[in-house]
Amino acid sequence: MMTAVWLASQVGVTAAAISKYETRNVTPSHEILRKLSDVLGVPQAYFFKAPHIDDGAPFLMRSNTASTKRARDAAQVKATWIREIISFSSQYVSFPSNNLPLLVDVTDPCVLGGDDIESAANQLRRHWGLRHGPIGDLTGLMEANGVIVSRFPFGARKFDGFSKGAREAPIAASNTERCTGVRVRFDLAHELGHLVMHRQVPSELANRPEIHKLMEKQAHRFAGAFLFPAESFTSEVYTISLGGLIDLKARWRISAQAMIYRARHLGMVSEDQMHRAFKAIGIAGFRTSEPLDDTLEIEEPGILASAFDSLKGAGFSGHDVASTLGLAERDIEMLANLPAGALSSPGRDLGARASAQVIPLRRREQG
Repeated sequence: MMTAVWLASQVGVTAAAISKYETRNVTPSHEILRKLSDVLGVPQAYFFKAPHIDDGAPFLMRSNTASTKRARDAAQVKATWIREIISFSSQYVSFPSNNLPLLVDVTDPCVLGGDDIESAANQLRRHWGLRHGPIGDLTGLMEANGVIVSRFPFGARKFDGFSKGAREAPIAASNTERCTGVRVRFDLAHELGHLVMHRQVPSELANRPEIHKLMEKQAHRFAGAFLFPAESFTSEVYTISLGGLIDLKARWRISAQAMIYRARHLGMVSEDQMHRAFKAIGIAGFRTSEPLDDTLEIEEPGILASAFDSLKGAGFSGHDVASTLGLAERDIEMLANLPAGALSSPGRDLGARASAQVIPLRRREQG
């Protein structure tokens, strides 16, 4: 990841000057602006965009280890860009309405218990018309209910995903460097848990390390409950041996290790039994890669790609969109799940990747 010192060396100014440009205390010359545009790979219009006004909803970033401030800041910038893409596109196309109910109306996650989390997962299933069976396409389900899903490389494998609540179009993003189908589904279900349980939590509270850790555990519990409801789990899971769990993994598309935690959450096994099960998985060499990980398909988002198809139908070129947004075409393609070069190649189809579930969007009437 670039630093102000590195950028200054490439442009031919001091790091202090870069800082002044960022805070808008000093305006760079035309020549410096051109160099900044070339080095950063963004159009010059990027530097003249109005500052983004945050809506105050907590930005929650999941990681396996403590996030660095730089990585978190970079992810927040990507979330802002996604929001700008949505804002521009929604002038011309209608996205599915936000159908995320407020299931947990609390501002302090410390008051939530396991039963509250299980109830929230069951309520969302009922609200979305789901029964107690496996979810075939979680990504498509979330998009159809108004969640904007994005998948792109975060630049670090330790970061799994992030979410950002909003009244109109909440965002859930997952890292393409986490590349198994079951992991992607669990990551998205985790972010979904944040969106329905934690959107009332003030950002200053959510960012406290001990509260963030608690909220992560709660989102994990929600993900397991939403993907594999307790009623079905207790009727289908008879053993937490690897062989038995892998058979269920093919049907429910949730990892064996997540199912072991699920069994513990539901009181079906003791702490000692859980640890023995994980030890057996480790001895078998499956802690980082389980059976079926390479065969279960990875779900791809399609909602933003559908928006670009609609924009193309309305007469917009990829260059028009990039210029208006003030973003690099490659960044828009990455965040919108478009094929590389779809915006920059004249005449190239702006369709989604073949594996994406494309959501048909309605053209918004103009005038």
